[in-house]
Amino acid sequence: ASQLGLEVNTPMGQAYLIPFENRKRGTVECQLIVGYQGFMDLARRSGQVKALFAFPVYEGDEFEWTLGLDPTIRHKPSTQEGRETRKLTHVYAVAKLEGGEPVFTVLTRGEVEKYRARSRASSSGPWMTDFEAMALKTAIRRLFRWLPKSAEMAHAAALDEAPETGRSQLAAADDTTIGLLTAQGLDVTGELAQSDDTGEVPMDPEREAIQDSS
Repeated sequence: ASQLGLEVNTPMGQAYLIPFENRKRGTVECQLIVGYQGFMDLARRSGQVKALFAFPVYEGDEFEWTLGLDPTIRHKPSTQEGRETRKLTHVYAVAKLEGGEPVFTVLTRGEVEKYRARSRASSSGPWMTDFEAMALKTAIRRLFRWLPKSAEMAHAAALDEAPETGRSQLAAADDTTIGLLTAQGLDVTGELAQSDDTGEVPMDPEREAIQDSS
């Protein structure tokens, strides 16, 4: 998180550190989750993305999109009171590139839930406390596939996706991170050898509260 220049566990929503119990190894381990504000910040810093937006769509909104040779998107939010309390149906992300046409991606609520199910933090942390923000982050990360990437953007995406593909974030870290950890005397070689051990489960709320207070 420090290398990426992202603040963790703050109201800025750039990134979160979530504790997990690895019962196979008898340890408490930490996972970095990059928030949607963090991904947006990294994209803007790249100098290749002029603007990046992400929006939720709720029941009652007018929303339609067209793909193909002339892709378009139209969203008119409902002005009725209590819109934000209604069911979220879609999320979408739009990027304006320097010297290029805007690009966008749309995800249905069902597609967001599939991404959530792949996360070890699906039942704890920001998925429970900030579902909309995590849904927007999912749309932005999906949009990253079509954006010109900086090294930071690629690194953040690799770290964020690693646990969903059964890899540890250490295995997805770059050489600079590995070198810094080794310089601090940590057994990186041993950790990497066990990096495919995915016996992690989210810590229960009481344990999380203790972890946060410490």
